[in-house]
Amino acid sequence: MDKLLASSVPGVFLLECPACKCHHAVATQAPNHCGAKWTWNGSMTTPTFYPSLLVSWGQGPEREVCHSWVENGFIRFLSDCTHALRGQTLELPFVQSLEETDPPPTDNPLSPHSDPS
Repeated sequence: MDKLLASSVPGVFLLECPACKCHHAVATQAPNHCGAKWTWNGSMTTPTFYPSLLVSWGQGPEREVCHSWVENGFIRFLSDCTHALRGQTLELPFVQSLEETDPPPTDNPLSPHSDPS
């Protein structure tokens, strides 16, 4: 099984975030809607992306943050995350197809950004 799912957009891959319980999209060929683009090691089973992934939604005190490094099939959650897995490193789960997972809530639009930290 793979830890990435190729999306319908060429060069965009989805990984299943164990903290957010949804997919995060990573653009590797053309920049995404925020202008972010990542390098990828080409592995679907032990992926590495550079730079870090920063996903946030909401504003002000309601802002949620998931900031991580994906390296060799593991996800390391950075200290600015607002979820319970902040500071932990976990093996990426095997990704399920989009049909097998619940869609993210409509009031929680994920906005991936690039952060070279």
